[in-house]
Amino acid sequence: AVGGMAPPPKAWKADYAKSGRCACKSCKSPIGKDALRLGRMVQAT
Repeated sequence: AVGGMAPPPKAWKADYAKSGRCACKSCKSPIGKDALRLGRMVQAT
């Protein structure tokens, strides 16, 4: 990268839901078992 450090890459994760108990953190809609889900990995506080 020119001019210093490059920004860290956005960490995304796609997987299949392991149970039917998950829900979207943004819109709160439920995610069914074995549904394909996509999430952005963020630093936990």
